[in-house]
Amino acid sequence: MDPAPVPQSFLDRIRRIDEDPATPAYAGLDTPYPEEEQYFANEEENKMRIMVTIPGGLERLSCIELAAKFGNESDILLRNGKIHFEVGKDKLSDIHKLRSVDNLYLNIADVKFDFEAHNSEVALFDLAEKIDWSFVENIWMKNQPFVRKRSSKRTSSKSSASKAIFKEIDENGDVVAKKHCRDFAAATFSLDQKVLKNNLK
Repeated sequence: MDPAPVPQSFLDRIRRIDEDPATPAYAGLDTPYPEEEQYFANEEENKMRIMVTIPGGLERLSCIELAAKFGNESDILLRNGKIHFEVGKDKLSDIHKLRSVDNLYLNIADVKFDFEAHNSEVALFDLAEKIDWSFVENIWMKNQPFVRKRSSKRTSSKSSASKAIFKEIDENGDVVAKKHCRDFAAATFSLDQKVLKNNLK
């Protein structure tokens, strides 16, 4: 049976955002949401901003797949090798079912930062403190059941040193499942622990 055609209204939400397609993505000119001066993900919003990387040559296929799955709630923003879109927090499992993308990323912040004008670690830590790490930890824990488990031979001591228990709660508040996963603080060992302590309350 052939799949149902993607509604044209969904396909109309696909658009390129490259300021100059010939310019490399690392130049930072193709900002996905240029109308916003800055963005910080937080618990109050019902949506997450996701970026996916796509294999070369599959841009059209990936855009159509994303439009079919999420075109009713988000624009599909294509730039050089990447696609940006917004999706509800309850759609994590649907994101992991995408078949035409390489990697998935949660956009927790999008800011303009002049490294020449703020060439100091203090400025970077000030920026990190503005991020809602409680929200990030919550999404991290919800995402863990969908992450493929590595072989025990490949698991490093850093990744296995600290474990947490993810509790799946139903609408009545009852625990319906428990799964072991990596502890968020241990997984983000590169972040300053004081920043995490101040934000993970």
